[in-house]
Amino acid sequence: MTTLCNPGTSSNPGTSQPSVKTINDLPEELLINIFLELDILEISTNVMNVCLHWRRVAMSESVWRKLKFVCTNTMESFRIGDYLKRMPLLQRLQVQWRTDVDGIMSTVCSHCNHILEVELVCCGYPDKDLVEKLVQKYPRMTVLSMGKCWQTPAKCYYDVIRFKSLRSLDISNSPYLNNALLRRISLNCPQLEELNIDYVKDISENELILFLSTRRAFLKSLTVFGDMVTDRLLFELSKCEKLERLHISTCCEITIAGVISLMGLASLRYLSLRRATQLEQDKLAQLFYEKKIFQQLKRLYISSKQKIEARRFGRWFNNEEQDLRRYEGRRCACVLCMHGFRIRPSNS
Repeated sequence: MTTLCNPGTSSNPGTSQPSVKTINDLPEELLINIFLELDILEISTNVMNVCLHWRRVAMSESVWRKLKFVCTNTMESFRIGDYLKRMPLLQRLQVQWRTDVDGIMSTVCSHCNHILEVELVCCGYPDKDLVEKLVQKYPRMTVLSMGKCWQTPAKCYYDVIRFKSLRSLDISNSPYLNNALLRRISLNCPQLEELNIDYVKDISENELILFLSTRRAFLKSLTVFGDMVTDRLLFELSKCEKLERLHISTCCEITIAGVISLMGLASLRYLSLRRATQLEQDKLAQLFYEKKIFQQLKRLYISSKQKIEARRFGRWFNNEEQDLRRYEGRRCACVLCMHGFRIRPSNS
């Protein structure tokens, strides 16, 4: 006679076995961590249709605050619409290299009521009222990026000041940003802790310092075009105790004194100074190898152009002197990174 055993008991009375567990017996926190290993589309189209328990867990706010929906330029518009209809709790959205931004954002506004972050990456031809519509629908939005977006109307940039809770803003390459608008953004977005205005020329150093003056206690990231930046800005940045990222393009007036001023910033993790033509390479190398001022960084990139003298450069580049002789007398790009120094020929 065959005996059917309960899976939670043993067929041998003298032994005991733990009850068999299923995935639904896992703690909810662990199930959430498993779901977060999946793609957002797998969660919204598959996971939520498995059972009521999985749907309830997958629809929790703790899941959706970590998910980001990325609309690439290869996605068909009608599929994007179908996906968004299944994401009512979506908080983070990124749109890449598209010219149908207005249609996508119209669908988002119709089906997603909890948006906090919108990143438009290299998109084109947005409507002049796009940002105004976002303000009306999502007044508490914290992240807005319109970096490298072409043919963006001036009104979009001026409407940014209506986001009172904005914490991160990227308007790099904007042809309309000027000192007056930057000041209005600074005043009207008091919680702004991350700013990217790279490749925006003619922003005065005084205006940048004024922006920093009210954010020394919480500024985390700054990316600027350095055509008007000197050591003064670095001296002021050295007072920003929470600064983690600093990127300055074309910083032709920065000297080694400005770099040294950043030594006391224990919070700094990413430092990039491009085309820093005034930096004295020997002193920079000495700081890197002897004082280890960059040891807390996760990424380091400092570049300038120098006329190569093999004997002088051979002392501190990670190259033998004979390897450098092919560059002798040539103007080359010299790069300091986390692993040492690199040289590459420059056409200019």
